[in-house]
Amino acid sequence: MCNKEKFWPTLCHSLGKPEWATDTRFVKFKDRLENRAVIQDMLDEILSTKTTAEWLTHFDGKVPASAINDLGQALENPFVAERQGIQTINLPGYGNYRMLATPILSAGSKQPAKPAPKLGQNTDEILAGIGYTEEKLQQLRNAKAI
Repeated sequence: MCNKEKFWPTLCHSLGKPEWATDTRFVKFKDRLENRAVIQDMLDEILSTKTTAEWLTHFDGKVPASAINDLGQALENPFVAERQGIQTINLPGYGNYRMLATPILSAGSKQPAKPAPKLGQNTDEILAGIGYTEEKLQQLRNAKAI
């Protein structure tokens, strides 16, 4: 990704194509955008000569680059594991499921790995907590409101 002008020449040199850096069709962002199809064809041709892993090693520290992962690859990514981005929860009666953990991390705080309550599971507790009497709860049940 050449999100700064300085990365285009760096990419060109890294690919062994220094002449691309001074080609008038590609000098500025605007030029490259106007000639995107040409650049894409050129890059596809040269980038297809090595694996993604080989290019990532080759670009390391010089050109911002990353693999484009499918969902399975993204979930198995070492960075995701390091951040504890996948959690396992148990759904009673259904077994264990892997799912994304919350992306919001707070120092010293561990997010719970539990499923949401079943529909209506906490209704009585919540309504009682805001002042509903058992009599009112029964009226709501009889009316099939809860």
